[in-house]
Amino acid sequence: QAEMKGPKEYIWLGTMRARMQGFVVFDYADQYDLARKRLAGWAESGAIKFPETIIDGDIYVRSNQSRIRGVTIMGDVTFEQISNNSKMAFCKIYGDLLIESNEVTVTNCQVWGDVTVTGNNTTLVNIGVQGAWEISPNSFCDGCYRFTDEEDDKEVHEDEIGEELTCGDDDGGETEGGETEGGEEQGGGGPPTDIPDPTEDDDEGDDEGDDEEEEEEEEE
Repeated sequence: QAEMKGPKEYIWLGTMRARMQGFVVFDYADQYDLARKRLAGWAESGAIKFPETIIDGDIYVRSNQSRIRGVTIMGDVTFEQISNNSKMAFCKIYGDLLIESNEVTVTNCQVWGDVTVTGNNTTLVNIGVQGAWEISPNSFCDGCYRFTDEEDDKEVHEDEIGEELTCGDDDGGETEGGETEGGEEQGGGGPPTDIPDPTEDDDEGDDEGDDEEEEEEEEE
């Protein structure tokens, strides 16, 4: 006879007038912020520890749809041009981050070196950087920030977090009026705002004006 699997000693639930009940995490969505603060405090104090994978060297991503999550990289990370649609999350990079490919998403990472993006349609969310920040204007950035590891302990504390960073920010080459050295206006990330409304047809309006002028000339 096969051994029955499941909760053990459940027979005592009735005897002890106990109750066993499950829950769904979404039932407590209104307490997410409180949970994050408590978990962050426990993690910082060492009360809870996470398993950590450390790569003692550089990473070169050379395939599409690659996934990197929850690792500490002692060197540089490079998404080469053949690594489109790749994702990286919850990582620490003690070297530089270079993204040359398209449609790359990086979230919740901290970079002690430089961050450089030359690919298209990159998404950067909650990225901390200590070095230079050179991002292509057609990228999307949200919640990115500068930090300074003053204690040199390879940790980012709240009092070490500085200014917010946006797409298109360039540590070098920006002049007054938000223009680069080449004279082009510096973008601010996200979709462009000068796209014409497709519901408005300027050509149709011009044709109507031409028709009215022709009718007036015929009447004269």
